[in-house]
Amino acid sequence: MKILLTGGSGQLSKSIKISKPNEVELIIPTREELNLEDPKSCERIIYKHKPNLVINSGAYTQVDKAEKNKELSLSINAKAPKIFSKILRKEGGRILQISTDFVFNGTQGRPYKINDSRSPINHYGYTKSIGEEAIEEILGDTNQGIILRTSWLISPFGNNFVSKIINLLNSKSEISVVSDQIGCPTSTISLSAACWSIIHNWDLIKKQNSKLKEILHWSDQGVASWYDIA
Repeated sequence: MKILLTGGSGQLSKSIKISKPNEVELIIPTREELNLEDPKSCERIIYKHKPNLVINSGAYTQVDKAEKNKELSLSINAKAPKIFSKILRKEGGRILQISTDFVFNGTQGRPYKINDSRSPINHYGYTKSIGEEAIEEILGDTNQGIILRTSWLISPFGNNFVSKIINLLNSKSEISVVSDQIGCPTSTISLSAACWSIIHNWDLIKKQNSKLKEILHWSDQGVASWYDIA
């Protein structure tokens, strides 16, 4: 199987690469080869490699900066997966879209289910929501698209909340961290294992003329505040 992985420098992509099954040919384009801001670049990469599957883990994830860089975040998070979906529908192939709990408003006081209505409260969540809707609209009747929502990614790689806290603790005698920001910290190691499991079962179920749900949720078990993690 030939799989195109976007966001190759991100923490999830690094975990996906490390855990890749032997039978998978994983294509990880550089920024020069694939610019998610550029529709033509998104088109070219699919036509060039003709992947059996796209794992779209590339995203504009800076939540605060997305409020200022609205067009940029919209291009990466919404327009790119829409382009991928259009070409995959035409040429064949599937997409596993990595999405986020930010498509919800976070106020209901219980875990969100896959069929809960989207209700983003910031631009980042809005762009990811629009990306989801595009995949559903284009591939909803073909079993070519799965949206995998997750939350609060942490890992040994790159810049994330845990690495920031470790750096602060190593450089300061005291730090202040809020306790009212609460979520489910999720390791990219376990999320990457979930991705490969979905892909494996997607193939098995396809052979049985059945289909997986088009939206799935995955996070590690438990709940923590920023203060708890710190």
